[in-house]
Amino acid sequence: YDRNNGIEITFQPLPESVWHCPGANLIPNSGGYELQFVRARSTSKSEATFPAETLQTGGWKRVYIQSDGKPVFIQFPSGLELLEEKQLDFRSIIPESKKQ
Repeated sequence: YDRNNGIEITFQPLPESVWHCPGANLIPNSGGYELQFVRARSTSKSEATFPAETLQTGGWKRVYIQSDGKPVFIQFPSGLELLEEKQLDFRSIIPESKKQ
């Protein structure tokens, strides 16, 4: 995967019987983009701009985000954080449905 043209994210969604994560979307903001994982009911066919592929073991998924070089941020309870090449604890991300 060419890191100069995008971002590779490997993540493990919480195991739920009613919800699943089909992928992610990039939403433009004033500083670049905000990455939002799509959370959808298992019974619905929800699409994401960047679909996730399911990996072979442990319920892990991988998504490839094409980027134009602008910064990509992700929402945490403490605010937007720049997505860099590091391991983040996604358990503390605020679900879109819970934002006010």
